[in-house]
Amino acid sequence: MKTPIPASDRSHPRLRARLGATLLALLLGAAAVPAQQQVVLDASDGLDGPISLDATSSTTPFNYLEVSSYRNGSVVRLSLADGVVTKPVVSSDGISQPWRLAPGPYVPGVFTDNVLLGSTQLLDASDGLDGPIAVVRGPDGSLYVACRDGDNVLKRAPDGTVTELIDATGDGAGAVLDHPYDVALGADGSVYVCGWLSHNAFRVAPDGTITEIVDVNGAGGSELLINPTSVVVDPAGRVYVAGWWSNNVLRVDPDGTVTKVLGIQGDGTNSFAFPTDLDVDVHGNVVACGETSNNVMLLDTLGGVSQIMSGLSRPMGVAFGPDGVVYATSYNSDEVHAVGPLPLLLPWQDLGGASTIVPTPPRLETYGAASVGAEVVQHLSDAPPAALAIEWAAALPSSLTSPVPAFGGLVYAVPKLVQVPIAVDTTGNSVVELTWPPGLPSGTWVILQTFVADPSAPGGVTVSNAVRTRTP
Repeated sequence: MKTPIPASDRSHPRLRARLGATLLALLLGAAAVPAQQQVVLDASDGLDGPISLDATSSTTPFNYLEVSSYRNGSVVRLSLADGVVTKPVVSSDGISQPWRLAPGPYVPGVFTDNVLLGSTQLLDASDGLDGPIAVVRGPDGSLYVACRDGDNVLKRAPDGTVTELIDATGDGAGAVLDHPYDVALGADGSVYVCGWLSHNAFRVAPDGTITEIVDVNGAGGSELLINPTSVVVDPAGRVYVAGWWSNNVLRVDPDGTVTKVLGIQGDGTNSFAFPTDLDVDVHGNVVACGETSNNVMLLDTLGGVSQIMSGLSRPMGVAFGPDGVVYATSYNSDEVHAVGPLPLLLPWQDLGGASTIVPTPPRLETYGAASVGAEVVQHLSDAPPAALAIEWAAALPSSLTSPVPAFGGLVYAVPKLVQVPIAVDTTGNSVVELTWPPGLPSGTWVILQTFVADPSAPGGVTVSNAVRTRTP
């Protein structure tokens, strides 16, 4: 099998085709207008220094956007279902300077040394809280709280038991934790925390092992990590850390490799400075807000960087909401802005089904989202040189149709909606790049599969694996 080709790799020999009126244009239709940035909450809704926010998924029992209003000690909640605005937390509930909350809302009071669930106090100074600044909730209901002034992370189990996961001694081997600013959870139960004054980030494994995953040296050379403000973990276990004073976002891969993925140059056209917050969606797309560049950048799953919001006034928090909408606070103007749904880069799942009647069947790999405006790249490899090939596309309301045995494999792209000829070059490759047009309803499953003429195969035809994705 050939090495997969990401969209940014221009070194591989390619046969490029712009499918203006072919496969997906036939499938979907005409052009669309992208979503515009707009204000969804302001001072009239009770915002006074909105600093942090979180949005719950429509797949959870909640469907809210919740915003910490720092100056007046409240939380403002926007129902994403009907637009109703409420205040589940107010200062008279006994909280001051709420910061990084978790949906519920579970909200920390930096100066009152407590954590509330709505108006109910769950933790206070008697539990060891000292300047709690960030809280996240695990799938089992456990709470993880980063305490800025206590230099530690505490865990509150569902039964109310409180334990300390990491303290100022850090890993106990010289890497200290000083003024943690954010805490995050990995899919395996690992806890991640970044230290504002220790210029580093740690992983606390489920067995309690503590490892410093990045220090002030950052990605090496001039790409230091200074004053990290936010940490998130994507579904693949890659950790992203925002360096406020170093004006960068670093990615730490599971093997320990540290890479700068965003810097002061931004997207090359729009600069990016003093990142304050990060968020990641279930597909691995990352958003970052810049406090002094007054914008939000999207780091997509293909490695692209693009500005998606601008004109904010000191954005301090950013979050993905359901269906690809991104929200950001504008602290100085007492607003929350939204943009979307965005053409986020949803992954294409490999369904298998390739022919087993030849030693090396054709291989189909697809990158990009089935979403308006997104770049999609299709790479067919391991085909006979200059072979004739036809791609089938199916658009289905359900996740899968029953595959049909054919050509020594399984055909998933049924019932076929359209078919398009694909040209294969003399190396047995075909690469097609296009911009996804509009037309399919949200939640539609798109399946692609390619049939290739192969004289060496019984019957003279082989079939590639099938790939599928869903429109956001």
